[in-house]
Amino acid sequence: MSCAIIAAVSLAPGLTYLLSNEFMPCHAAALQMDWAELDVARQTLLLALMQVAGAGWIAPALAMTALLAFAFPRVALWARVTLPLLVLVFYGPTLWATVSVTTVTAATAPWYSNAMALAAMLVALTGDAWPGLSRAGPGAGAR
Repeated sequence: MSCAIIAAVSLAPGLTYLLSNEFMPCHAAALQMDWAELDVARQTLLLALMQVAGAGWIAPALAMTALLAFAFPRVALWARVTLPLLVLVFYGPTLWATVSVTTVTAATAPWYSNAMALAAMLVALTGDAWPGLSRAGPGAGAR
C-alpha cells in the first residue's frame, strides 16, 4: 500500500511541473525575483528544467504502478528489489537538492515530501509491500 501511495502522490508534482507556465513560489524566493523580472531566455531555461523535473516525477510513478500491477502479484523478487531502488535513486537526490535549496537560499523548498516518500518506502520494506514473498519459498523470484 505504501508503494501505491508513493506512486500516486508522485504524479501531482510531476503534472504540476510539467504543465506550469512559470516557476513556483519557492523558486521566486530562491532567486529573490518574480517570474516577470526574468528575461525570456531564463524563463525558457527554467521552464525546460521544470518540465524535465515533472517528467522525472511521472516516470517513476508509472514504473512503480507497472511493477505493482504486473510483477508484484507474481511475487517476482526482481521487482521487489527494483521498486525500492527506483524510489531511492529518484527521491534520494531529489531530497538532497531540495534540502540544499532550503539551506543555501531564502526559499523553503518542499523537501519534506521527498523525505516522506523515502520514509514510506521504509514502511513498505518492513512488510506491507511484500505480501507472499516470505511464503513463496526458494526460487519465487525466478518467475
